[in-house]
Amino acid sequence: MTRSSAPALHDDAFAHISAVIARGEPLAVTLDLIMHRTCDLLEVQQAALFLAEGPGPDLRLVAASSGLPEMPALRPAGLGVEGWVMRRGRPIAVVNPAADPRFAPLPPWSDTMPPEAMRTIVAVPIRSKARLVGVLSVITGAEADQDEPSRHPLGNASSADLLPFLAVLADLVGLALENSDILLRQERRTQLIRLLHTIATIPVSEPTETLAQTITDQLSTITQAEIASILLHSPATDELIAFGSSDTLLGRLQRERGLDHIPLATSGPLLQVFQHGAPVRINHADALAALPMVQAVGIHSMLIVPLQVEQACEGLVVLAATRPSAFSDDDVSFLSFISVRLGYALHHDTLTDELAAAEQARIKQDERESFISVVAHDLKNALTVITGSSHLALRKAARGDATYSQKALEVVVAKAAQALQLVTDMVDINNVDAGRFRLFIAPVDLVTLLQEEVEGAQGLSARHTVVLATTHAALEVAADQQRLRQVVANLLVNAIRYAPEGGAITVELGTTTAQDAALAGADAADLPQEVQITVADQGQGIAAADLPHIFDRFYRGRGEHGASGSGLGLYIAAEIIAQHGGRIWAESTLGAGARFHVTLPVSRHVAANNLT
Repeated sequence: MTRSSAPALHDDAFAHISAVIARGEPLAVTLDLIMHRTCDLLEVQQAALFLAEGPGPDLRLVAASSGLPEMPALRPAGLGVEGWVMRRGRPIAVVNPAADPRFAPLPPWSDTMPPEAMRTIVAVPIRSKARLVGVLSVITGAEADQDEPSRHPLGNASSADLLPFLAVLADLVGLALENSDILLRQERRTQLIRLLHTIATIPVSEPTETLAQTITDQLSTITQAEIASILLHSPATDELIAFGSSDTLLGRLQRERGLDHIPLATSGPLLQVFQHGAPVRINHADALAALPMVQAVGIHSMLIVPLQVEQACEGLVVLAATRPSAFSDDDVSFLSFISVRLGYALHHDTLTDELAAAEQARIKQDERESFISVVAHDLKNALTVITGSSHLALRKAARGDATYSQKALEVVVAKAAQALQLVTDMVDINNVDAGRFRLFIAPVDLVTLLQEEVEGAQGLSARHTVVLATTHAALEVAADQQRLRQVVANLLVNAIRYAPEGGAITVELGTTTAQDAALAGADAADLPQEVQITVADQGQGIAAADLPHIFDRFYRGRGEHGASGSGLGLYIAAEIIAQHGGRIWAESTLGAGARFHVTLPVSRHVAANNLT
């Protein structure tokens, strides 16, 4: 049997999925795309994606191709071929699974398909951050017609032949899950800073109950917990009393049922945390047997951290949710950090310089960990696409079809360049942090440099027209040529990336007067004449909320969904220009393109060794 499909869909499948992941599209959109592309690329009848859930683990269907029959969303642990893969962590291709006792019983929806339509199930494990998190499976029917092999991008592939391609697609699913987690962490970091600001700036005269209510409401929103409570210990009654509780449906129910006063001696995990001072995370309702009143309101997960002041536990911060395994390691770290700050704030203690420094160190460390996660994710993304494209090119070449080789090589070269740039960014940021960011100053003709960079950028995209506009035949500055090229190349690549529909990209080169410089926020009296480089595109523009932050370290917010990269390109560019004694800024209106400006002194009387 054959399916009519456009061959062009197959040629860029891996690169297309990679680009969608890099843009930060909603996870459901990305997973649906992978299901669609899986069926097109592998010429299979159905594709299904399951993610692990619970201690079994059970498998939850989270995405499927349009032809998949109705089936329960949650599959019990170990059921069918996918359950076998989840237990063993190994891929498998099973011919006639209905006759194989290893996989009995088969999933319920298999009964709706005739045996001849389900000749083979191919299933591979999905891993994210080295953990087994789910299974990607496909169902194949009869082999493709022998007289029409060209309709199948893999030829008349056997089930074993499908495994390497399905494994690459599973890797892309893992990357999509990781990217979703990275974006969540970035949002969490922003929310953490806001919450810390709320805690630190509460007036001493403000009732502490007001602060507690504000904090619990924000905690509930940030962690998606149905209940967030601050429980303080009453020595007089030996109870944990809710000093603040989120204004949510279950939060109100908690108060109505008297759960805002809990005897400490019989509070099970609450007592454990209070006595030992270590956080406890509960993932399933069975572990809440000591708190039947909590079970009664449908709680399945809890996160409990001590509220400590000067090493003495004075209460607890508690999050609760109706979904199992609701709280992650990041939530434990996040809530533990908040509880320390909250402990001081509730007692109106002044935040000392030491504590403020520790807070900044924590945020900086969180940024660095986020950066490492982003770089590792983007490197894996690039290498996964290289692997998938190479597999497909080799497969087609073995069939005597060389039409894909050129496209595959283009994808491989582009992704290899992306990986190399990520490594370069890592080295640069490390040198900036260590004070080893060196400049090697020499005379540089900007006209020649810009013309070469414009020609290079034009080769990156046939949809764009990249031109240099200047009245100067030559214009010399004292600069580090390699670093200056890095800045210009970054601006041009961004202009191409954020104008996906194409259009003109103009690089302007001229000189500025002191008045022009003053308009950019500088003191005109202190500035000599400068040269100015402007890179203008006709792309999506930059949102007003993003514009003040685009040169911040790790910032990746431009556009509706952000974009790929380490979030360091513009930050490093700003560092390079600042060390040259210049300035860099941007102007933009959302939907109307962007203009990036760079200025450099025309002449610089600074010895090169003073810039190292």
